[in-house]
Amino acid sequence: MGFFEIIQTFFTEHIIPLSWRDLLEIIFFSSSFYYVIRWLANDRQKKLLHYFFSGSAFIIFSYLFELRSITSFLCAYSAPLIMLVILVHQRTLQKNFIGLKKLEAPKPKLDYQWIEVMIRVMLRAISNNRPISCIIEQTERLDDLLKPALPISCPLTLATLSSLVESNLFDSAQMVWADNDGSIRGLNATINQHDRSKEDHETSRYLDALFLSSTTDALIITADPDSRSFTVMATGKATSQLNAEQAQRILKTLINSTKKGDLSHADFTYAQKPTGKQPHL
Repeated sequence: MGFFEIIQTFFTEHIIPLSWRDLLEIIFFSSSFYYVIRWLANDRQKKLLHYFFSGSAFIIFSYLFELRSITSFLCAYSAPLIMLVILVHQRTLQKNFIGLKKLEAPKPKLDYQWIEVMIRVMLRAISNNRPISCIIEQTERLDDLLKPALPISCPLTLATLSSLVESNLFDSAQMVWADNDGSIRGLNATINQHDRSKEDHETSRYLDALFLSSTTDALIITADPDSRSFTVMATGKATSQLNAEQAQRILKTLINSTKKGDLSHADFTYAQKPTGKQPHL
């Protein structure tokens, strides 16, 4: 039997006998399954999609091997288990639902002047022998991952950022929290983490920042007064020994790629390779 005969037999025996009601039900359940998968796949920090596939595979396995007690239990208690998961991961699922809808509000023409302002303020800070780090939030919210000592909501201007960084409120061991639309969201932000030893504090902050950039689309830029250079972290990679012009160009490229939905393919490693020394964070 040839390939086309097999296809013809399959359609004759399985597809053609289906009524319009059967087709409607197939479309309904397939669409529901597809959108649930997309909903869960939006979260890059918690492996909710893996749990969903594991649970579904276990139900199919118990049904195929006629494990009637397990199948009955899973069918009876699947709804309460799903409600429990929704309650536990309520904030994550709400964020994913918003991301799934892809609501695009009208935005003004892209303006990267705030990046130039940020670089100027960071240059001024390292000229005063003070390290400074900034984290730039993009499409994925960082509210659950960052803890700012001073929450702020204002445009990122030269006067505002300079006054904050040069004031006694600013801790150079922490980060300035901004977003990719040019707003300041917080001062002295720290990444939520477990208690660590003092000897490993600087290294752990560097690794936490690198990990945060790999699990979200956030960008992190640091300025080191010792080497008078910048380091940019994105997608779990760090590029060091950058001058101000290179750092500014990389940030513009990465932010523009994110707004186009293609950050993972953005190339920002054309500058010098990272040295063995970790930048200040």
